[in-house]
Amino acid sequence: MTEAQQGLDREQDRDRMLRFIAWSLGILAVIAIVAAAKIASAIVAPTLLAGLFALALAPLVASLEKVGVPASLGAGALVASSVAAVIGGIYLLAPSAEEWRYRAPTVIRSLEWKLRDIQHEIAAGVDKATGGNAEQLGGKGSATDAVIQSGQQLVTDALFAAPEVLAAFVYVAFLCFFLLAEREALRRFTLSLWSGQKTRLRLSRAMRDIPGSVGRYLLTITIINSGLGLAAGVSFYLLGLPNAPLWGAMVALLNYMPYIGPLIANIVVFAVGFTTFNDVADAIYPVLALATLNIAEGQAVTPMVIGRRARVGALSVFLALAFGAWLWGALGALVATPLLIVAHSLWKHTVLAALTQEEPALPSERQSSPQSSAL
Repeated sequence: MTEAQQGLDREQDRDRMLRFIAWSLGILAVIAIVAAAKIASAIVAPTLLAGLFALALAPLVASLEKVGVPASLGAGALVASSVAAVIGGIYLLAPSAEEWRYRAPTVIRSLEWKLRDIQHEIAAGVDKATGGNAEQLGGKGSATDAVIQSGQQLVTDALFAAPEVLAAFVYVAFLCFFLLAEREALRRFTLSLWSGQKTRLRLSRAMRDIPGSVGRYLLTITIINSGLGLAAGVSFYLLGLPNAPLWGAMVALLNYMPYIGPLIANIVVFAVGFTTFNDVADAIYPVLALATLNIAEGQAVTPMVIGRRARVGALSVFLALAFGAWLWGALGALVATPLLIVAHSLWKHTVLAALTQEEPALPSERQSSPQSSAL
């Protein structure tokens, strides 16, 4: 082997070692970021939530800027309107939520008893058919006590968590306002952190397009989910389900979690109906109504309104939901899909564009109005 060939082999070995080190450091960095996000969930989760709200409201702020409304004034008006809407909804639904929070142990106990009765009836039918003796089930006392204790613990946890929830709500509102009002300054600051011209151009195009495409998507999904919750609430009211507005709001909120959210909503609606009505058919009607609305929304309304924009694979959505639920619980599951869409759009405009050698936007393309600037 010649000396030149040996030198080439050593250079290739060094390149492979450097790539291995780079990948190892990248994996360690991802693990460190995930661990930090889980430990600092009290600040990281509300910050990301504020970012998503700002993305959803960015198209509206841009529209107001086009007619001459200053960014700070438009952002303040939209954030204040959103806060007022949330507070109004909480005020209207709070009595029902409070009632069901205390009724939850009773409802669970009633559901358990009804299921036990059905199990006893099935066992008696089997005994009658086979001539055997049904296996006697354990007493209800221990299970009932456990349910009551869990319900009381849930109430206690909610009371202790109330100040933290209020603080997070105020933090999200103010951060959302500043992200909207200062998004041009944030864009310039973010671009100043990168030195490569092509990287800057790609990132600039991503920051220009993401608020438009992803922001419109989030706003549209919010409108669709609100319509679904309203239709579900009206259906529940007509079918006699108690506290119909509360369950309609639950349906709208859970619909941010594809696949899993509608399933949870149907289970909750069935449990409420099963413990409320004496006839099993009456308990099934609200579930059928909700399932019909879910099918219409998922198969007709959403594809017709949104099309294939900002869509990601079903497996990616499922994994994002599982990861978000593990990382931040219910809040993580709710924001997992919107965050996945933002990450997918950012990846497409930056990393994927660089890997495919896609030409970045020309400087003339970047000279857009502040209305289209990113967060």
